[in-house]
Amino acid sequence: AVGGFGAAITVAYSDALAGVYDDIYPSTPDLDDIATYLLTLAAPGASVLELGVGTGRVALPLAERGFDVTGVESSEGMLARLAEKDPEGRITPVHGDFAGLDLGRSFDVVLAPFNVLCCAMAVDEQIALMHAMARHVTAEGHVVIETFDPSDYHVQKKNEVNT
Repeated sequence: AVGGFGAAITVAYSDALAGVYDDIYPSTPDLDDIATYLLTLAAPGASVLELGVGTGRVALPLAERGFDVTGVESSEGMLARLAEKDPEGRITPVHGDFAGLDLGRSFDVVLAPFNVLCCAMAVDEQIALMHAMARHVTAEGHVVIETFDPSDYHVQKKNEVNT
């Protein structure tokens, strides 16, 4: 079933890392690049739905650049850390998973940053994530997925023998 074992693993992983996530993945100049890129798609004030908001590592710089950010997160631990980092409440947090997500509204940008797509471990979870993104983007809006190129990690090479 969608939201099954893979989703449970993701929540457990996220809850376990919530307290140290920002130490493992500190803010970097790349976050400014994400905000700058989104500004080529939408103007300040545009609505952004971030899937996998975590501790706000991406969402907070977006809010600082003028975006109206709603962040969905399945981990209560991550959302608690986000609340600590965002006492002003600039980010609208939503506790839930992506599979059945239906916020009843659409956004100018739907963002799945930093390998969120890879957190959907099963094909049905990946498909459900894509449907959730489609449900929440305006007709003129944009879906942005940031992930790595797995081919660098899965290239099979012949053994080389030097004689």
